[in-house]
Amino acid sequence: MFKNFNRRHLALFTLVCLLFAMTTQSSYAFKIKSIGKKKVKSGLEQVLKGVGISILVKEIGPELNKFINTLMLNNKVENKEATKVVPIFTFGEGGEAGACQVTGPVEAVEQVRAVYAISGKFTGKGRLNLQALIPTSSIDPTRLSRVYGVGISAIIDYKL
Repeated sequence: MFKNFNRRHLALFTLVCLLFAMTTQSSYAFKIKSIGKKKVKSGLEQVLKGVGISILVKEIGPELNKFINTLMLNNKVENKEATKVVPIFTFGEGGEAGACQVTGPVEAVEQVRAVYAISGKFTGKGRLNLQALIPTSSIDPTRLSRVYGVGISAIIDYKL
């Protein structure tokens, strides 16, 4: 599956695993209401994990893309347009980071640098979970620049 997984990839993967191990799942910067060291630490951890995921996805993205395309082809649902694997970051009810495959016209797919998912829960008579997926040409979550004409065909998430 990962033929070109060398020492550099292993080092990046180890870095990301260490970043995950440093954190707990009990606090996130956007969920904490008090001000103090805990908020700053949590925000820094989120940023470090996001950077680690971005680096890892950039390194192994082409291999993941081939794997996803082969998986879809073998199940007779192949992509007929350009594809690319980029980082995906989820905000809202918790933080997640991972990778996703975007598909669409070549010129649009080439513009996508990340996908941001905004999640929310609605509880009424039932429980609904919602994720709005936003492919963007910016890796900076404060400066989203949506890329139109692109769809998300696969998601790989890791709970932060």
